[in-house]
Parts: sequence; C-alpha cells; structure tokens
Amino acid sequence: MEEKVNITYYNDPICPTCWGMEPHMKKFLFSYEHLLNVDYKMGGLLPYWEQYSSVLISRPLDVANDWDNKSVEYEMPIDGDLWREDPVESSFPASIAFKAIEIQNKQRAIKYLRIIREMALTKKINITKWKYLYRAAKQVGADLEKFKSDYDGQARELFYKELEKAKALGIKIFPTIIMTNSLGHQVILKGFQHFETLQEELMRLYFKTKKKYYNQEGICLFDNQSSLTTKEFAELKNISFDHAEAILHRYEKNNKLKSHKTKNGLVWTKNKITIIGGGIAGLTLGNLLEKKQLEYQVFEKRNEEIKREEGIMISEKGIQILESIIPRLELNLAGIALKNYKSYDHTGELISKSVFENTYIFSRNKLIELLQQRIPSNKIYDGLELKDLHLNKSRIDEVKFNGTNSQSITPEIVIAADGAKSRVREKLFPNIELSPVPENEIVSIISNKKLAKKVGNTFKKYIHKDGDLALGIIRMSKKKVIWFVQLNADKYNVNLETANQKKKFIEKNYIDWNSPINELIQLTDFKQSYLWKEFELKNVQQLNKTNTLFLGSAVSPTIPMTSKGATQALEDAKLFSDLVSKNSLARQADVEFLFEQYNEIRNQDSEDFNYDQNDLLKEFMQPIHKEIENL
Repeated sequence: MEEKVNITYYNDPICPTCWGMEPHMKKFLFSYEHLLNVDYKMGGLLPYWEQYSSVLISRPLDVANDWDNKSVEYEMPIDGDLWREDPVESSFPASIAFKAIEIQNKQRAIKYLRIIREMALTKKINITKWKYLYRAAKQVGADLEKFKSDYDGQARELFYKELEKAKALGIKIFPTIIMTNSLGHQVILKGFQHFETLQEELMRLYFKTKKKYYNQEGICLFDNQSSLTTKEFAELKNISFDHAEAILHRYEKNNKLKSHKTKNGLVWTKNKITIIGGGIAGLTLGNLLEKKQLEYQVFEKRNEEIKREEGIMISEKGIQILESIIPRLELNLAGIALKNYKSYDHTGELISKSVFENTYIFSRNKLIELLQQRIPSNKIYDGLELKDLHLNKSRIDEVKFNGTNSQSITPEIVIAADGAKSRVREKLFPNIELSPVPENEIVSIISNKKLAKKVGNTFKKYIHKDGDLALGIIRMSKKKVIWFVQLNADKYNVNLETANQKKKFIEKNYIDWNSPINELIQLTDFKQSYLWKEFELKNVQQLNKTNTLFLGSAVSPTIPMTSKGATQALEDAKLFSDLVSKNSLARQADVEFLFEQYNEIRNQDSEDFNYDQNDLLKEFMQPIHKEIENL
C-alpha cells in the first residue's frame, strides 16, 4: 500500500486569498490526490466585527477595497461590492454549515464549500444568512433535516474545537497548509502559495512523488466540477490566461459552456440541459445531445421495475431519426417491419389496402432499453419523481425530486418530456386541463409464436359498418401479437376497469365479427389487458416559460388510433437538437429566441396534425359508407 501525505488545510469561506489560491490548490490536488489525505479545517477568519482586529482592515469598506485589489492580483473574479451593499457579519455561520455537511459526506462538503465561496466572492451573497446556507445544502443533495440538526448541535461543537486547535497551533494566517508525512515530518505553508511551491514541498516530504495524469482534452476539466474560473482553467491546462479565455469563449459559442459574468471576471459552467422524463422523447433528445457533445441530464421516475408492455408504431420519419442513434441491424432485431395495411368491415369485406414504407412496430420497453443504454450512466437518474418546482418570475430556478435519492437541482434549461399527464405542465400551468377524447381502447398482448407467424407483417384492422367500433391486430415480435378494440366511449358508456368487464364487453360487441376474434379471446389473459383512455390538450401556445420547453405528449397528446405519438416525440427531439446546433445558448435572450423558433415550427405542425387527428376521430364515429363518401 502506497504511503500518503496528510494535508491539513486551514481556510475560511470568505477568505479572498484562499479563493485566489484555488487554481493552484486544484491543480495540486488533480496532480497528487492519489498521494494525499486532505482534511479541511475552518479557521474562523471573522468572528464578528467587534472582535476583528487588523492594521489595514477595521470595517467592511476596507474589505471591499481589499477584495477588489486581490481580484486583480490573483486574476480571480472577486466582487468587493458585497461589503458595500450587504456586508457579512461573521464567517462563523458558513464555517459551521460546512462542518454540518461534512458530517454527512466529506466530498459533498468540498462541493458545498465551493458553492458558498462563489456565492460570497463572485455573486455578492451574504452567506451569514441561513436561507443561502440552506439553499447551498439543497444544491449538493444534503439531508436537509440532518443538516439543520447538526448545524445547531454537533457541527457547531466540531467547529469550535477546530478553532481551539488552530489557536493552539498559532494559526492566524489563511490559508495555512500543514503537510505531514508517515514519519511525522512536517512542512507549514502560510498564505498564498503557487502550485510549484506546493509541489516542491510535497517532494521534500515524499521523494517517490509521481504526478497523476488528468484529462485536459476538450471540456473534460469540468467533469465533476460545478464551475471553473478562467484562471483555474488556465492553470489546469498550463496555458496563459488570455489563451484560456479564448478557448472557453469558443466552447461557449458551441453551446458546451455557459459564462456567468461577475464584476471582475467570468465563472464558467457546463451548459447543462435538464430533461424531465425518460420516455421516447426524453431519451432520444439525450442521445442526440450526446452525439453533439452537449451537456445534459435525464430524470425519470421509472425505477428498475418494468412498466407495462406496450406496442408503439413508428413511421419513416421517426425511423430515420432512430437510425442516427441505433444501428439498423439492432432496430430490425428489436422490432417488426410492417409491410402492408389492410382494412375490412366487420363482415370481412376488404375496404382498402396500402403499402408501408419503412414503418416498424416495437415493444415500448425494448425501444426505451435501446435508447437508455446509449446514454452514460452518470447522465441519467432513474427512480426520481418530480415533487415540486420553484419559479422566479417566469423562470424555473429549482426542481425538487422524490425517490431513491431525493434531491434538488438548479437548472439552466428545462425540457419537459414527461408525457401526456406531464407533472411539469401541471405545476406550471394548473389552469390548462386535459380534455377527454371520446375514443378508448382495450389493449392486449398475446405471446404465441404460431399466431404471430400467421399475422405476419400486415397490420389488419376491422371496422364496424355502422361506426363507433373497430378491432386491430399487429405482430410486434417473433412470438408476440398486440391486438386492440376501439370504441366510442360516449356511445358505450360502460365500466371497463376489471378483466371480466373488458372480456364481457368484447364478447358482446365483437363475437360475431368475421375476424380472428374467437382465437384472440381464447389466447388472452384479460388481467394483463389495459384500458387506454386518451386526452387532448388545447391552447398549447400558452405553454411558454423563459427556460422551459415541452416535448412530445407533454405538449400534444395523441389519440392511439393515429399511431403517431412516438414519431411525433422523435421529431420534437430532433427539432430541438437541430436548433441547439444552429443557435447560441450563451444568454437568456438566446435561449428565448431558440424557444420561439421551436414553438413556431412545432405549433404549425401541431395544428396540421390535430386537424388530421380530429378528422380521423370523426370518421371512426360514423358509418363506413360515410367515410367512403367523404374520401
């Protein structure tokens, strides 16, 4: 086992020199973390002003000037206006909060320290105030009840013990770094230190020191980093500040990064798109963004349990989009290519026939599996259900999830792809309601290889001469057949919730049809059948927020008989992905312009689709001879 050097790092959340040294400390840890045990200690820089004594600083205004000067000295964004506008009374609350997070998880505490440091030094946020300490705790996914309890109890005790220890060691300068090797030899470094000094002193204590390689390609330096300043990026890449800034601006232009302008410099973050919903639309978008090397995350309430099996039909446009993600061979193995469509009246007389072009039927679960396995595991979060959204004016600035790992996130851009009964839409637009469509379906899936072979690659549909009833049958794999009955729910106002009720309804209304109905009934376990009730959404043009966009069924639910829901979801995902490639996301105005473009194109397509959908529904509810006349 390799020996390690212990690092005790005395610092403070509002210490500008600690922040100024961050690029060098970060590079040091990136290079030698395999040799180091690092312990962060809070130094208590500012108990409160009555106890603070310094020759140069005696009041908040002095700190303001000092911070502005240090920003220039360290090439780090530091805004002294905090001390002019809302001065910090003490650094103790933030220090205690850090200890409270550290009790839960040390790595999470380091991320927490970074967040509250940025709040104070770059965003002029007074981190004495509990609401900001609490907000940061939510950002790192802390157990908030425990956080509050520890803040008032154990964390406070630990912090004051650290203060006593620091006092005993004579530590008055921040930062102070104590390096100790396995033999007990020590090096104490006080004040600002360059990477080269840190490296040199480590080598004195541990002569076997070897640098660890870390990936500097592209934006890999941002992996596991909530943010980087220009100076940090420059130091980590061993390039000049100006060169680093030029590179970062280029990444911003390509939508890979987002800059946050402060008074004295820029802070850079990954331009992350938050996708809520891991269905066809959400996963397709994730895959398309992955190909473009754009940053995103997908949240899905689905856990490891398989959802009910459903068959979905995808037409040529949708298949072309899928082919850009999934190899054609895999699609062929996963689904069934449909060759023909034939419609009959209920007596078995042929009404029409047509040829399908590049149209497939898939198991929804299988297609989701194929899409999900192409997304890196660190970018998709299963088992998280939307709990709440917080709006700041018309912008979502916080999303809360319940589930296996309850958490809260601060999103840049939100894509709502969470289906027809969208929780995002419900939260943002409680007055917009789904209206029931007077067409319901009873859907069943049969596993029978012989029947599947007999059905072949033809989609057959039987329609009652008088309208209001229909029956369809399609093969969805080598051994599975999906079949469904459609009914006018207004005319047949019956309860179809139980297996027995479904079976009795079908036997009563379909048993004398010239179709394979008897065989289908005999082979079906109606306990596995489900009633598909559909809805329509009106006034979709109203679904606009400054950083939120709706995809797929979340903005335009489709009735099952159209067989276009999945294709629409795929097209929505591609449209947004294409627009992202052509437009900047650097500023809020850029995001809003992109959304306007998307909605303009999408709304026109939706109007055309809704018109066709309504026509199809009307045709279904009238006698066949009327349909033919209308044609």
